[in-house]
Amino acid sequence: MEQLLRLGRATRRSVMALAAGALLSATALGSAFAFEVSAEAKAEGELVIATAGGFLQEALAKHLYDNFTAATGIKVIPVTINPQEQWAKVKADSEAGNVQWDLVNVGPDSLVLHQQLLTDLGAKCEALPNLVKNGAPGVCQQYGFLYILGGYILGVNADHYPNGTPKNAAEFFDTEKFPGPRALSSNEPVYNMMIALTADGVTQDKLWPIDIDRALKKMDTIKPHIASWWTSSDEALRNWRSDEVYMSTFWAGRVTQLRDEGENVKAVWAGFPKDISGFGILAKAPHPNAAKAFIDYFFSDEAAKSVFELAEEINYDPPNLKALEFPSNTPPEDRATYPDNWNALLSMNNDILKGQREEIEKRWQEWIAQ
Repeated sequence: MEQLLRLGRATRRSVMALAAGALLSATALGSAFAFEVSAEAKAEGELVIATAGGFLQEALAKHLYDNFTAATGIKVIPVTINPQEQWAKVKADSEAGNVQWDLVNVGPDSLVLHQQLLTDLGAKCEALPNLVKNGAPGVCQQYGFLYILGGYILGVNADHYPNGTPKNAAEFFDTEKFPGPRALSSNEPVYNMMIALTADGVTQDKLWPIDIDRALKKMDTIKPHIASWWTSSDEALRNWRSDEVYMSTFWAGRVTQLRDEGENVKAVWAGFPKDISGFGILAKAPHPNAAKAFIDYFFSDEAAKSVFELAEEINYDPPNLKALEFPSNTPPEDRATYPDNWNALLSMNNDILKGQREEIEKRWQEWIAQ
């Protein structure tokens, strides 16, 4: 689909930047120019950004929304939506001619499945010159841009496993060797089935199409040991901090967050899915010019420090190459883009998923309700 999503045996440089030449060129331009916004964007005056809320929304507001408003005068209105409900609402609003949001979360799957609901930014994002100039390779998508390169990975409380922790998806399912309460997201049927099949011995090259029957049969073996089906990162973190679970899937940045808090958490990458996400502008957005201005600001020289600070707080690599000028305090091996981690993660096949998603979600809801 594009460079980041087709990477095989990746290096961190190839994942986040073919960096040296591009970064030197960007650096040479300096940051002498103030960020400029179009008269049309100013006239719209505001934009509405929908996310899953919680920690990510707070970090975006702290590092980008307020600074964007200060630079442009355009007010950012954040709204929270359950990711499982987002596209149904967008579709209903679009059909009713009453689209309420401008920017929404997108991933590689939704860029394929829902592109008819998104604005075409051009094959090379020509409408967004700062993204063209400063965007890391593969960040530009025709119907959105990517800013989080992570994973839906396992965090294990090493205090409960003094003789060694699970090292892969198969050992997550090995409840005899590694007993204890576990947690999974109830909202990620595709990811959970990918993990289950991998734990059952299916290799990446045989993973697609998803064998739903086999995946759910494997899930049956672990279901009695799932103490919590979490629906948000905040809930997953609460489960962990209360010691309700000994191991849990997390978005990768949350594992780093726990480690930074002093938790004895072991990250497990092998056999868990890549998670890549970003923003897209809705095709019938009420403030399309303000939305484009926000994306262009995200990749501007002026926003580089803010983007770096956002990346540090949410524990992912920055998509703005200018932000790479700032030294990170996070060890590279804690990031999804570290080669050993990235190469151990599972990849989606969005072309196949397009034909399977409805059945996967239907079967998952039936299974989890049993």
